[in-house]
Amino acid sequence: MNKRPVSLSDRPRWMVVWYKAARVVVRLAGAAFFRVRYTGVENIPAKGGVILAANHQSTLDPPLIGAGVPRRLNFLARKTLYRWKPFALLIRSLDAIPLDQEGSP
Repeated sequence: MNKRPVSLSDRPRWMVVWYKAARVVVRLAGAAFFRVRYTGVENIPAKGGVILAANHQSTLDPPLIGAGVPRRLNFLARKTLYRWKPFALLIRSLDAIPLDQEGSP
């Protein structure tokens, strides 16, 4: 089992910068092209554990949700998304956690 960083300070600097840059780009694109509005984000605690469960209808929903939340998120991504290496690299760089939807034997 690979060790996952537990705090922002434990992550490599490039990963922190990449996440913040991606967040800014997605937020700007969401505002410009989709008229995305974020409501209720003030109810998300700044520190401590929290689970944000969102039923999304589009592949754009996870990055748009991540861009609108005022703290760093870790996403669960179905394991099959890791099959295509370039996309696997992208979601790993954003600290996604692979999820096996088939369950364990």
